[in-house]
Order: sequence, then C-alpha cells, then structure tokens
Amino acid sequence: MSLAQWNQAGLIPPIDLINPPSGDRSPYKMSLLDFIQYFTQIGLNLKLHERIQILKGFINYRAELHKIGINDGFQWLNGSFVTRKELISDEAPNDIDVVTFFYLKKNQTQQDVVNSNPFLFQRVFHNQLKQTYLVDAYHEPIEIDNKAVIKSLIDQTAYWYSLWSHQRDTLIWKGFIEIELTPNDDVKAVEFLDKLENDLNLL
Repeated sequence: MSLAQWNQAGLIPPIDLINPPSGDRSPYKMSLLDFIQYFTQIGLNLKLHERIQILKGFINYRAELHKIGINDGFQWLNGSFVTRKELISDEAPNDIDVVTFFYLKKNQTQQDVVNSNPFLFQRVFHNQLKQTYLVDAYHEPIEIDNKAVIKSLIDQTAYWYSLWSHQRDTLIWKGFIEIELTPNDDVKAVEFLDKLENDLNLL
C-alpha cells in the first residue's frame, strides 16, 4: 500500500483500479507496525494525539486477548480510523473497528474462551469495552474440524466484507486492513507510539 492509493473521498479503494482482477485488493495485509506507522502519517496535525490514543488502546486490547491465549489468527481493521477523516471532516476518529478471527485450540469450545474473560466477549460489556480500549470489537472463532462452524464462519466473513466494503451513508466502495494476531510486533509498536507521542509533546 502507498499513500497514492487514497482516493478523493479520503478512502482506500477496495481494488487496484488500474488492474481490477489483480490480487492487490481489500483486505490489504500489513504488519501491525506497518499499520501503525501508515495510519499515523495521515494524522500529522493537531489530531494525531487522538490517533495515538486509539492505537494504544487497540494494542492494550490485543494484549488482553494474548493473555488468555488468543494469538493464532488475524484481525480485520476498519472504520473511520482507516480513512483520512481529519482531512475530510476536520474530525479525529473516535475508535477503531476490529473483527478478530481466531483459531480455537484442540478440545477448546467457544464458551471456554468467553469464560476466560467475559468482558472481552459478552455483548453486555460492548460499550464499556469500547470506552476502555477505544475499539469497536467483534469476534469470529474458527474451529477447523467442525463443518458447521466453518460454514458459519464463511457466512460471517461474507457479512463483514459486504458491510465493511462501502461507507454506510454514501455507499462509496472502500477497502480495509488485515493484520496478524500474533504478538510479535506489539512491543515495537508501543515503543514507536511512545516516541511519537513524546515528539508530539515537544512541539
């Protein structure tokens, strides 16, 4: 991905407009660190602080998932955070939309995962979770040896793609991002954000 891909609406096109059939399409795969660096470049103004706080909340949210053993899978990232909202409406994003696709361990059930930290998964805590981590979070467990679960996952993937591939108000098509769930880059990501925040405070 490059900044040249932004369109006039401040969105990432869902496909390569020059070569639509190519594999260069949404969801665009990035490392966590590349994602953070990329989406703080477009906030180099008075609203960069808000983006930093959202990203720190997102990393803390990932850390909670990692604590209960959820580190095998990937996340789809979307919402106004992956647009140039600051340049479009002179407003900072409020949060980041996240769908976490994760693999269940052998003999582990979805209820086991929920019981390990209900705050992360139960819908009754959804708004509180958003306030705590600045993420609008959803989850899709993957049980690879269960055909019914796999079919449900396919259906849910189609749902999220159809929902996220265009703006709800204008119906303009747009792309979104995929990153790995593994915690390999999380420490470096925090270090990058801390330095960026310190530099910002010195201005």
